[in-house]
Amino acid sequence: MIRLRSGLLRTNASHLSSTYFSQVIGEQIPAIIFGKTDDPAKAVNDLREKLKSAGYEKVKAEIQSQLDAFKKLMEG
Repeated sequence: MIRLRSGLLRTNASHLSSTYFSQVIGEQIPAIIFGKTDDPAKAVNDLREKLKSAGYEKVKAEIQSQLDAFKKLMEG
């Protein structure tokens, strides 16, 4: 869970802690950040595709729906 100012963001552990999701981040991000790729644009596109297949869109949608609900709650 991620702590917000007055509540908790519930994360779906099956998506966020999946081995594949972690592997993609662990393998791709350092190479991109430290310039260890021959073609950075291709490396970023590959990262996006791999994250997509690892379930990133579902995670993003779930977090957004919780943030929207939190905002609505705070607005009264």
